[in-house]
Amino acid sequence: MNGTDEGVSAWITINFLTGKWRDAKGSMLRRGVCGKQSGDRTKGDLAAPVSISRAWLLTFLELPTVLICFLIRQCCVFTRCDLGSLKTPGRSSVGMLDLGGGSTQITFLPRVEGTLQASPPGHLTALQMFNRTYKLYSYSYLGLGLMSARLAILGGVEGKPAKDGKELLSPCLPPEFKGEWEHAEITYRISGQKAASLYDLCAHRVSEILRNKVHRTQEVDHVDFYAFSYYYDLAASVGLIDAEKGGSLVVGDFEIAAKYVCRTLETRPQASPFTCMDLIYISSLLQELGFPRDKVLKLTRKIDNVETSWALGAIFHYIDSLNRQKSPPS
Repeated sequence: MNGTDEGVSAWITINFLTGKWRDAKGSMLRRGVCGKQSGDRTKGDLAAPVSISRAWLLTFLELPTVLICFLIRQCCVFTRCDLGSLKTPGRSSVGMLDLGGGSTQITFLPRVEGTLQASPPGHLTALQMFNRTYKLYSYSYLGLGLMSARLAILGGVEGKPAKDGKELLSPCLPPEFKGEWEHAEITYRISGQKAASLYDLCAHRVSEILRNKVHRTQEVDHVDFYAFSYYYDLAASVGLIDAEKGGSLVVGDFEIAAKYVCRTLETRPQASPFTCMDLIYISSLLQELGFPRDKVLKLTRKIDNVETSWALGAIFHYIDSLNRQKSPPS
């Protein structure tokens, strides 16, 4: 599964968990796993349509992954899976932001024709689900994940040790810091450097790394977005959201936190020497993507006790693909 596939699957997940997917006609809790309850079956029920409700899936996902895959195959290969349909997306669907270590993804359903026309090659993908095709804006920026970005900001090259073991200096690190950092099985010697304005120098360095790397689209300002992974972790680490429950913030909060952390590095050391750098990077990345400072983002790890990852969306897509591959009953 490539980065774009993960982004699309995560988009399916978050729209399901936030209630954007319409429940199917019936409930699998009421009808059983495949068709009617075993005691109510009559001849011919084997081919009865299967409806998967939201409530059933929330319970279903608590099972081990191997068992989930087995049940999907057994249920959908021999019956007609009916997962329901996406509500006419329009203004109801939400967007997804994911920041991993090596790449970052953005996915949403455009509502403006101009977004489709202005999108660079590779930024649009067709999602076929439940007898509909959705044209999504979805792109995975390889090399712009948080860990890869750290290396680039420090002046390193992905997959290559520093020449002659050279120490990587950066104004984005605490001035007195000296240490080692391991990335992609390579250990780098890194250290901070004193400067009149650490924040300004670090922000300038980050802007150089992001220059001409990211496509900006204005439509993101008009779509509700959920942000995951390192967006969540960094926000929680500096108290912008509750570490357990998550929460909402505006994009500018990352910038405010970055300025505070960077300017107090000497008097208020952080748990991680990268906090100043990471906050500046996230703030700059979001603004480069087109998110204004006052744009609200929702950060969460779970909804209804289900993780907001790409796994649930991938299950949906897999079931739907099985359904489309099956030949009609003779």
